[in-house]
Amino acid sequence: MNGNGGSISSRIQPDGFLLAMSTDWQVEQASANIGDYLGIDADRCLGRPAADFLPGDAIHALRNRLALLRGTDGIERLFNCELVQGKPTFDTAIHMSDGLVVLEAEPSVGKNDGDVIGTVRAMSEPLDATQGIDELLAAGTRQVRALTGYDRVVVIRFDGHSVGHAVAECARGGIGSILGQQLPADSFPEAERAAWQRSSMQLASDVDLPGVAITREHGSAPLDLSLSVLRAPSPAYADHLRRHGAKAALTLAIMVDGRLWGIVACHHHLPRRPSAERRSMAELFVQMFAMRIEIAELRQSLAEAVNSPESISAG
Repeated sequence: MNGNGGSISSRIQPDGFLLAMSTDWQVEQASANIGDYLGIDADRCLGRPAADFLPGDAIHALRNRLALLRGTDGIERLFNCELVQGKPTFDTAIHMSDGLVVLEAEPSVGKNDGDVIGTVRAMSEPLDATQGIDELLAAGTRQVRALTGYDRVVVIRFDGHSVGHAVAECARGGIGSILGQQLPADSFPEAERAAWQRSSMQLASDVDLPGVAITREHGSAPLDLSLSVLRAPSPAYADHLRRHGAKAALTLAIMVDGRLWGIVACHHHLPRRPSAERRSMAELFVQMFAMRIEIAELRQSLAEAVNSPESISAG
């Protein structure tokens, strides 16, 4: 999968590690870099209970999060989790993939952001003051950039042929603009877009870092990383980012009426990894943003129908 630009990557980014376990928490797969974080080689993890190298309190907390999962595409997160006693904490994400419990962890960065729901609600208030879809999209990019600090935040809308259209942008001065540009469909491989529909947030902290392979027990199938938080970007999408001068990116899916309407693409000219908590806030904000896009488009369609020549002549 990794070598095919049309497929999602089968590797993760080196920002953290991954464990895939049976439902009784026996390790079946582990990222090759796990020793960098837990001090145990990936090969030595396989076939062993996670309790052999993860604290009991952490496993208990993660099991509780796992119990909260709803649906096949659910992801639960636990911030500031102590996975190595006496060492800095990790931000974790947990989901199910092909019957396996997938745990991903990355070192915690930044301070606790406090009232996540209150912050996102405050971010959403300026959206309600906008008039029309264009003003709404522009306001959304400003809010996401203020939260995440990326050099450029752009709303890319997909047409029926999967071509991307840059329809709104907020960027720091001096880096030019891509507003109004068309971005070819091969910049957004079908498999990557399908993964965005399942997991609405994807981070690429440094597109030039090599991905980390996943070691698995003999005979076990490769892991589906569609829901992976740490999944490396596909080669095609990484090339797309480089063409736009981006070293790092955060991609947030805009789902409207159950389909991938577009994405909020955040680009940065240097490596960048906002905290998992702040990324989660951006993800929640974009979900609320998408609902307002749906309402704005419905209003626009109704207004066009009322003002159409057929409607006027009928009146």
